[in-house]
Amino acid sequence: MPVYNTHLYLKECLDSIINQTYKNLEIIIVNDDSPYEEDGLICKEYAKKDNRIKYIRHKENKGAGGAKQTGINHSSGKYITFVDSDDYLINKNLYSISINKFKNINIDIVSFYSTIEKNRLLNKLIKKVYINEHNIIRDAMTTLTSKIFKADLIKKIKFNENIRYDDIPYWFEFCIVNKPVIYKTGITGYYYRENINSITQNKNNNYKMIETFNEVLNLADKYKCDINKIHYSIADLINTLAYEYYKEIEDIEIKEKYRKEMQKILNNKFLGVDKIGHSLNMLNYTYFIENSEVRKNFVDNIDIYKINNYFDIKPNIKIFRAKNIIKKIIKKIQNQLIK
Repeated sequence: MPVYNTHLYLKECLDSIINQTYKNLEIIIVNDDSPYEEDGLICKEYAKKDNRIKYIRHKENKGAGGAKQTGINHSSGKYITFVDSDDYLINKNLYSISINKFKNINIDIVSFYSTIEKNRLLNKLIKKVYINEHNIIRDAMTTLTSKIFKADLIKKIKFNENIRYDDIPYWFEFCIVNKPVIYKTGITGYYYRENINSITQNKNNNYKMIETFNEVLNLADKYKCDINKIHYSIADLINTLAYEYYKEIEDIEIKEKYRKEMQKILNNKFLGVDKIGHSLNMLNYTYFIENSEVRKNFVDNIDIYKINNYFDIKPNIKIFRAKNIIKKIIKKIQNQLIK
C-alpha cells in the first residue's frame, strides 16, 4: 500500500483491511517519502498495534509504481493485492471469498468490482469477463486494486517508476507474459476515492499520460504483439489521453460544453451500458479531434506513425470497427495538422 499525503483517509483504509474476516494477512505499507508527518505517524501507530503490518519508508520519492515494487520485493505470501491508501474495502469478506476461489479453482487472478466516488456508473462500464489470452488485455484502463494475484506471477514483472499511470503498462505486460486466467467474483468490494492530493492525482504529472502511451507502444514492439490482442488497449489509451488533455484546458466555455454533453449521455435512460460507454468514448474522440490545442500537444509527443503500424494490416470482421475508428482519428489529426 503506497502512502503519500493521504493521512485524511489513511485510518479508514487501514481499518477496512485489518477488519477483514480473512486474518492471515501480510500488510505492507510503503511511505513514499511523504513530506506530511501525519502520514508516518498513522502508519507507525497501526504497525505498533497490529503485528501483521510491515512499515517501510522510502528515502526518496519513487512514485506509486516504485512504492508498489518495494512492497512486492518485501512480500512473502502466495497472493498479492494492491490498495491505494486513500481508498478502502467495502466488503469484510472480500479476501476470504477471494482466497477460497484460489483454493478451489485453477486460476491466476480473482477480480472484483470497484465503486467510484464521483461516477458510480463507471463501475458498470468496466464489467467484462476475461477468460483467455485473446481478450485478456482488451481493457487497457483496468486497475490493479480490483484484483488479487498469484504472487509468483506478479514477481515476473517490474513496475516502471517513471510512469504516472503505472498500472496500465504493468497490466499490459503482465497479461502478455503470463496469459492469466481470471475469475470474476461479481462482488463490489473496493471503494475508489478521487483524492486530488494523492500520488496518482498530482496535477504536476498530468502530461505523463503521454509517457504511459509510449511505454505501451514500446511493450507492444518488444513482445511483437498481435493486433487482435491489443487494438482495444490502444483505443482505450487514446480515449483516456483525450480526457486528460481536456482537464488541462483552461477555456471555461469549452469545458462547460463538454461537461453538459457528457451529462446528457449519462442521463439518457434509453441507452444501455455498452452504448453509454461507446457514446462517452466518441465524445472524447470528437473533442480530441476538434480542439487544436489538445491535438497539437498529443501529436508533439506521440509517435503517430508507430500507432499507424498497428492498424495497417487487414482487419478481420470482429475488430474492423475498432480499428477503423482509430485509423479515422489518426487520419483526421494528420489532415488537420497539414491545414
